[in-house]
Amino acid sequence: MDSPDMFGPFTMIVSEPLVFKFQNCKELYNSGKLDSGVYTIYPWERSDPNCRPVQVYCDMETEGGGWTAIQRRVNGEESFNRSWAEYKFGFGSPHEDHWIGNDVIHQLTKDRNSSLYITITSSYNGMVSFIMYNQFSIDGEEQKYTLRVADPGYGSLGNVN
Repeated sequence: MDSPDMFGPFTMIVSEPLVFKFQNCKELYNSGKLDSGVYTIYPWERSDPNCRPVQVYCDMETEGGGWTAIQRRVNGEESFNRSWAEYKFGFGSPHEDHWIGNDVIHQLTKDRNSSLYITITSSYNGMVSFIMYNQFSIDGEEQKYTLRVADPGYGSLGNVN
């Protein structure tokens, strides 16, 4: 004998787990990710169907943390004598020697205020020097990825404009 439906009609909703797509390391830092290391970011607008994940090294300690490394030279094994296409899309490993890619840098800097922090460590004596620009951006490929800085920069490297 069939028993009547005691609960009446219902709707079952099945959904994917909510995954927040961070656009840069600062967003990761602000969400509580405080350890430096390799993370996945999504630099393109979240609504862009071409939004793709990018593995980056996040420095969560320098100058308040939340820095997205656009270049790293860790062991010198990766050649940086590369083609336009390789600089466009990036190369190397974010764990070691790495260029994030000009397209990614453009996406990270085109619609928001971004700072650029450059450190150079001497292979001779280990001395670390730096320069910081409070506002910078990289134009798109049509403008040949021109670097734009809005201030003279400051730090132990001095003015390198």
